[in-house]
Order: sequence, then C-alpha cells, then structure tokens
Amino acid sequence: MTFKKTALAVLTSMALAACNSSSNSEDGGRELPELTQVKIGILTDTQGGGDAVALPQMEAILDLYSEQGINYVIAVGDLTNSNTEHEYEDWKAMAQRYPDITFLPLMGNHDRKPGDNYTWARIMSEFIPQENVVHMPQRKYQTYAYTTGNILMVQISDQDKPYAFEWVKEQIEGRDASIEHVFVSSHSPFVGPYRGGITYENLVARWNNQLENDLFTADFEGWRDLLIDNDVIYLSGHDHQYSRSVIWGQGAGNGSASFDEEAMDDYTGNRFFHHIVTGNASDKSYYLRIGEFEKIQDMLMFRTTTPGGRAPGDEREWTEEEIARDAQGPGVTQINASWFDITGSELTFQAYYDDWVSPSDVADGGADWKLFDRFTRSGRRCDKVVHPTSIAEASTYYSVKDDNYRTVWCHSKSGDEARLVDGYNQVFNRVDQALYGAEWLSSSLADLGYLERLSRYMKMSSKLGDNTIGSDRDFVVDGRNAINESHGKAYDVTPNIIGGGVGIKWYPHTVDMKKLVSLSWLPKQTETLSDVLVVSGIQGQTGIYSNPYGRMLDITRDEGRPGTGVEDNPADRRNLIPQNKPALDYVDVLDAKSPNRLDALNQDMALSSDKRHGEVRADDYVLEFKLPAGVAAEQAQLAYLDNGEWLPVLDNPECQSSMAYDSEFLNRMPEDIADLGCDSTIVVSQAAGGFWAKLDFEGQFAIIAK
Repeated sequence: MTFKKTALAVLTSMALAACNSSSNSEDGGRELPELTQVKIGILTDTQGGGDAVALPQMEAILDLYSEQGINYVIAVGDLTNSNTEHEYEDWKAMAQRYPDITFLPLMGNHDRKPGDNYTWARIMSEFIPQENVVHMPQRKYQTYAYTTGNILMVQISDQDKPYAFEWVKEQIEGRDASIEHVFVSSHSPFVGPYRGGITYENLVARWNNQLENDLFTADFEGWRDLLIDNDVIYLSGHDHQYSRSVIWGQGAGNGSASFDEEAMDDYTGNRFFHHIVTGNASDKSYYLRIGEFEKIQDMLMFRTTTPGGRAPGDEREWTEEEIARDAQGPGVTQINASWFDITGSELTFQAYYDDWVSPSDVADGGADWKLFDRFTRSGRRCDKVVHPTSIAEASTYYSVKDDNYRTVWCHSKSGDEARLVDGYNQVFNRVDQALYGAEWLSSSLADLGYLERLSRYMKMSSKLGDNTIGSDRDFVVDGRNAINESHGKAYDVTPNIIGGGVGIKWYPHTVDMKKLVSLSWLPKQTETLSDVLVVSGIQGQTGIYSNPYGRMLDITRDEGRPGTGVEDNPADRRNLIPQNKPALDYVDVLDAKSPNRLDALNQDMALSSDKRHGEVRADDYVLEFKLPAGVAAEQAQLAYLDNGEWLPVLDNPECQSSMAYDSEFLNRMPEDIADLGCDSTIVVSQAAGGFWAKLDFEGQFAIIAK
C-alpha cells in the first residue's frame, strides 16, 4: 500500500494511538505509569552533485518526519559532497526549518578532512544537544553519545572509527541500568553490500591506512562481542542503497534463543546483532556490487535503484542473456526514509521508499512513500533466522539451515509460554549480484593473507569435488557441509601470471533474503489474561526478484545465476551438482500472498500497513500459546490486537477445533471442523493446555476472557 505523506501521517498516528490506548499491567488490573514514546528517524547521505546538498530529497524526508512527530534524526554522514562551507550552510538552513527535531549528525568520508574540522564543529554544535551528551576526548561534536529516557545513541564519525572502540565500549557498558535500547551509528557499514563495509575494507582487503587497518583488526572481535552482548542496532549509510542484515559473532551459525532460565532476564542470548544500511537521499545511487558475506551475515532485506544498468567489462565471459539482464536499469533513483518508534521496551521499525526521475519529483509534497520493510521487538524475546525454501534439501537434512518457522518455547518474564510450531518461508525476495561487481572483486591482486582472512571472517565455501578451476559449473558440492546458497563455489583461487602470487576468480551470486522471526513479550494489559506476544518478521517480503540495478525480474520465470543452486539428490547428498537457482514453481501461492508483486511498473515492494486485512499476507504459520497458570480453558480465547481493541482470532467460535496439532493441518482442516463450512485461512484449536492457530498475519496476540 502506498500513501502521500499527509494520508500516511493520519493512518500512522491512528495506529499508534490504538497501540497505546490500552493500559499496561504487570498483574491483574494494576495501572502502570504512562510510557513515553520516542521516535528516531534516520537521514542517510544527502550529498548532491558537485559542491551541493541534495536539498529536495532532504526536504522530502524531513517533511515526512515532521508530520510523523519524529523527535530525533540521526544523520549518518555525507551531509555534503565536497565538504565546503556553503554546503554546510545549506544543510543547516534546511535543518533549521524543523525546530521540533533534534539532529544528531556524524561525519562521513565526504565530510572529513585533515585538521580540526572547524567548519563542521561550528555548524553542528548548533544542533548537537548540550545536555545528556558525552563527547569522545579530542573529538568533540564528531563522536559522541547521547542519552534520552531509556535510549542510548552513539554516533561515530568516519575518521574516528579506528580509534573509538574503547571509548564506545565505556559508553555502552557503563550506561545506566534503565537504558534498554542502544544504537551505534557510523557512516561506513560494519558489513556492506557495495564496498563490503569496514570488515572487508579494513580487516580483509586492508585497502586503507595500514595503522587504521591494524587498529580495527585488533578490535574486531571486541566490536562484535560488544554489539552482540548489548543487543545493539547498528546504523550506517555510505552505500547509497538499503539493506538490513544480522551480523553473526565468532563461530556462530543460524539458531534461536529461548528464556529457559529466569536469570537470563531480558537478555536475548543471540549470537548476532541487527545492522541496517539506511538507504539513499542523495543525487547518486549504487548497484549491488558485492552482496552478502554469508559467513558473517544473513541479508534480510535489500533494495536499490540506479537509473541505468551496466554491461560487464569482458563480455566474452558471460552469456548474451546474462549481459542483457544486467544492462537494464529501472530508469529511476530511490529515496529512503525510516524510523524507530520506541515505547518502554517495545521498539518498532518501519522503512519507506519512493523513486524519482528528477529530484524535483519528490519536492513540495511530491513523494509517494511506500512501506517496504519493518520489524518489532522488545528486550525479552526469542529470535530465529529462517532461510527460504530455495535452500538445498541437504542443508535441512543435515540441520545446517532451517526453512521452517518452528521455534523453541519462548517464555515471558511472568512465565507465559508460546512458540511457533510449523510453516515455511515461501514468500521471499531475491536479488542478483552484478556481473561487473564479480569482475571488480576478481580484478584485485590477492595474497595468501587476503585469502586466509576472507575465508576466516566473511566467505564460506563448501567442500568441493570434481572441481574445474575457473568454472562456475564444473564442480560438485558436499551437501554435508554448509552450502553457500548464493553460489555453491563462491570463488576460485587462481594463479596471477602477470603480477605473480594468486588472484581471485569470483562468481556472480544470487542472494535470497532470509527472515529474522522474533517472538517478543510485552507486559499484560488490563484486557488480557496473559502477557502480550508480538510475532514479527514473517509478513515483510513480497516475492520480488530484481537485477543488481533495481530492474524487476519475475521470480516465477527467471532463474538465478549459474552455480547458485544445486540439484538435490537424497540418494547421494555428498555429491550435489550445481545449477542455476531455479525459478519458483508455486505461482498460486505467491499470487495469493502478494497479489501486487509485479504491479506499479514492476517496482512494487509495498507492504500492507494493515497486517490482518491487507492484501500482502504472511506465509501460513502455526502459533502455539499455552494457557496462563490458573486460567480455565473454558473461560479463555486467543485474541489479537486490532486498532487498540482485543478481538478473537476466530470470528466464529463454532469453528474452533479441539484436536492437537498435526503437520497435515498446515494444508487441511482438522477433521472435527472439516464439514462445518469454516474458513480454512485461519484455524484455531484449543487443545493440550492451550491454543494453536494457523495464521496468515503477524502482530500482537494474547489470551483474553470469553
């Protein structure tokens, strides 16, 4: 669904008012103090062309933020293109038009220069708060930490990041116990889709200043541990495209966490942190040059648009079909706006886009904002990364990856329990890495140190047999190992005849998005008998497929890159043959779940704001919710929150089953209600001391009285 900004503001304010209309209660009907709501927006790169700021895009985003009541805006760097005084004055003049917004800017690579950065400090000191702020020594107004309520926001300017670890650690670990939400922002991504982020640039490729490379290398594991242990959300810009990922810790793989011990309190126990590359607000945009580094990263969402495509440098390397696919662009550039809505322990994120031919298209209220990414979480939650059903059967057989939504039991602080028991990730997004990007990665001279660091930290390659060096097809994958589903081989090590040593032969990847499914707990409300469970992460993708430049393909017709899939062979999972990633053959499911995926000039990624009744549906999944202690089954029903009102999940109580869940019920009705003419979309049963429900929407759920 899409909205002009005024309609969007009205609908969002109504939804938020509804969500906050019910009183929270820890026990029974005891009223809790009203919680303060804080909204934090992100302003990504606003650099214009030449010596200019992209003022039309900046104005469009800030107009939206003003209408939405955004309190704070983190500007994640590259405010300017050429670091000139008049650019800073233009940026300042635009920002001052929004006096109700507190700006928290940091320096990008286009804003930095040797010396004391006096112009930056002079301008930005007018925006950065003077209270509740701690500056890094000798880096005043560049790198600083700001606290408001239960939120800590740490901004790290581009030139300070190699030196900032100990200071950032002190701010995060030394924060007041009341602070529940921690954000760390820098200009460069920790891991990024275009340049690889600081992990690739400083640790693996070591492109930059060698002292800074050494400093980041020494602190790398410390950074990962700090961000994971404190449940940090990491924000960045720099890549002029949007991506959201989880970044894994040392030796981590895909998994889930539960609260089996009260001692865990509100710590999730995860082995990853959440990372968002926040998109584009500039006059330029970038294609998907690299993509996903699957050993450290699982990509959850991606979007870019560059007006034109780009043919590879060596056209002899690729087929005519591959060249033609990459040569096409969508003819537009994207602009992004996103914000966090925080009330108590609950955090909701939503991201929007629009596409323009000329920046003037989004000026003066011209932006047509479309919701395309979102998630909700609280401090007490259970997370699971769920892979798409396109993964190799061997990966699920050997329990390397899981495409099913099932989770462990997730426990609330007061002892309520819920879990997901079934459902598959069938509706997911897909994107190709650029042929030109593969050539770019292949063109760099490498050494054994580079290869060792690449395989240790970022890239995973299955054990290969019958491997022809230099071929994206002539190899065999051992399915017992973790398969790089973006490309079974990923890359070859090749001799470098001209330069000596070794080189890289990189094969273009096709990346399928994963889903971060979260079960989060919020306190009991006066209308509920249980704590409130928030299900998030299932209803956020639309089954679209794009080339590296944002030109839409059809996931039900177009195959992925060569070598990006394997032919499953249950008779011999040790020798799997590569193939193109197949097109999806369940068109009816995709059309039912995402009926508009090929509409709107083939650019439609828009989600429905109404999760319960909107056109874009979640995959079918099954939720199990135990009855709270002391609650009689005959007095209870499973409910969901709809515009501030708790409603039964099942419209007709006569259609409630009493059968225990069986996996066959994902696709057919339980026998005891099969002949009653009940709607098969939503199925609810009361059995085994609680409820199970087959659902096609996410949101807030609880047990309420009949």
